[in-house]
Amino acid sequence: MPALVSTLRDLFAMRPELVVLISATIRNIDTFGKFKLACERARFAIQEIDDSSNETNALTGPFYSTAVPIKILKITQKLHSRDPFAI
Repeated sequence: MPALVSTLRDLFAMRPELVVLISATIRNIDTFGKFKLACERARFAIQEIDDSSNETNALTGPFYSTAVPIKILKITQKLHSRDPFAI
């Protein structure tokens, strides 16, 4: 398990209601995919936050390179069902 996912698991164990926001530059799509898969296996809920404000014409600052995509992820712990027969 990647160190970041392990750290997130520890944090969720201490605070199950925690909401984590991560900003990631996508330099390697395979690595990003493996991180998302590791989060899913750890039973985290992952939501990609749409940031339409990064359109070049809409930017008023701060300015940053748009050559590498940036993703913002909202990660929470999936709630466990109390019904042992629930799917």
